[in-house]
Amino acid sequence: MSNSVFYQIFPDRFANSGAAREWPEWAARSAWDDPVSTDWRVSIRQAYGGDLQGVTERLDHMVRLGVNAVYLTPFFSAPSSHRYNADDFTHVDPLLGGDEGLAMLSAEVHRRGMRILGDLTLHHCGSTHQWFQTAHELGQAAATSDHFPREGTDFAYCRGIPTLPKLDYRSSRVREAMVTGNKSVVARWLQPPFELDGWRVDLANMVGRYRGSDENQAIARATRRAMSAVNPATYLVGEHMYDASPDLLGDGWHGVMNYSGFTWPVLGWLGDVEPLGRAWFMGNPVMPSLSGQDVADALDAYRSNAPWTATTHALNLLGSHDTPRWRSVAGDVETAVVGIGLLMSYPGVPSLLYGDEIGLTGTKGDLARSPMVWDESRWDTALFEEYRRLIHLRRDHVALARGASAGFTLGRTF
Repeated sequence: MSNSVFYQIFPDRFANSGAAREWPEWAARSAWDDPVSTDWRVSIRQAYGGDLQGVTERLDHMVRLGVNAVYLTPFFSAPSSHRYNADDFTHVDPLLGGDEGLAMLSAEVHRRGMRILGDLTLHHCGSTHQWFQTAHELGQAAATSDHFPREGTDFAYCRGIPTLPKLDYRSSRVREAMVTGNKSVVARWLQPPFELDGWRVDLANMVGRYRGSDENQAIARATRRAMSAVNPATYLVGEHMYDASPDLLGDGWHGVMNYSGFTWPVLGWLGDVEPLGRAWFMGNPVMPSLSGQDVADALDAYRSNAPWTATTHALNLLGSHDTPRWRSVAGDVETAVVGIGLLMSYPGVPSLLYGDEIGLTGTKGDLARSPMVWDESRWDTALFEEYRRLIHLRRDHVALARGASAGFTLGRTF
C-alpha cells in the first residue's frame, strides 16, 4: 500500500464509451456538458452515461498522471446515479456495462500493474432490494424479516432516509450473505473474473451498530478474514468522518479514509472555507482556522492515537465525491499545490478525486460530481503538471512512499 496513489472515480461522471444501453425509468438523461442540478432530488437521478468501458479506455490518462490504484464508487445495480442504494449485490449495473464491463476493466488495470478497489455498503442496502421488498410486504412471516432492525412499527434507516434500510448483523443470515459465507458479497468480487484488490466500506463506523447492539468490530474482523482467505494482499479501508482511533485495533480495518486525521486539519489550515460556509460537510462541526503549528499539533495528536500500521494504511485525501472540490476550497492554485505537496509527503496512502488534477471545481453536494472534462484545451495544464510532478516524486522516492519503520513528529519538520 505504501507505494500506491489512488484515483477515485464516480463511474457515471468519468467517461462515456458510447456503448448502446437501455435507460432505466429512474434515470434523468443528461448531456455530458449539462450542469449538475442544485436540487439533490434531481441530481441523484441525473445519468450522464459514464460507464466502466469508458474507464478502461481512459486508463492511459491515469498512467500518464502517475496514479497506480483505482477506487470506484459503487457499481451495483441501483435506482440512482450514486448507487449507494443497491437493489442487487450480485451483478454490476447494466447501465455501467454489467459484469463483463467490470471484468474487462479489472483485467486491463492489472495488466498495467495497477490495482482496483470497490465500494461496498455493508451498513445498508436499497429499499428496492429484494430482501427488503420481501420483508416489507410479508412482515414477520418473511424469510428476510430478521435482515432489518425495526424502529417501532417501521424499519430502521440510515440517517432516517427511507431508501436506505439498515442491515441487522445480529442475523446470522445477513452475516453469511454479506461477509462470512463462501459466496458472500465480500468474497465474490475478489475472485475471478473480477479480482478486485479490496473494498472501501461505506459508513464503516455505523456497520453493525444499532441502539444497544454493537457488532462493528466483529464485522470488521470477519470482513478482513473473508478477504484474506481469497487474497491475503487485499486492502480493507473504512469510511470514517470522525475520530476512528477506537475502531483501529489492528485486526479489522487496515485503515480509514482519513478525514479527521488529515483532511479536516489541512482544510482548516489551507482552505478558504468562508465562501463555502464554515459547516459545509454532512453535519461536520464548524471548521476552525488553524495556524501551521495548530495543524502540526492536530496531525501529531491524531496519529498518536492509533497503531502505526493504521497510519500507513490510512487513505489520505483533500476531498472526495462527498466534499467540495479541493481547487474550490484552496481558493488559488498556489495554495492548492501546497496541499498536494503535503498529501504526497504525509504517511499513509494518497487519494485524489477524478478531475482534481485538471482543476475541476464544485462547492458542495453533487456539484462536486460534475463530469470529467476530456478537452485538454479546457484543462488547467499547469496544475496538471504539478499533480503529475508531485505524484511521481512520491512514487520515485522511498523516503516519501515508505518513510521510517516508526512514526515521527511532524511538528518538528515545520
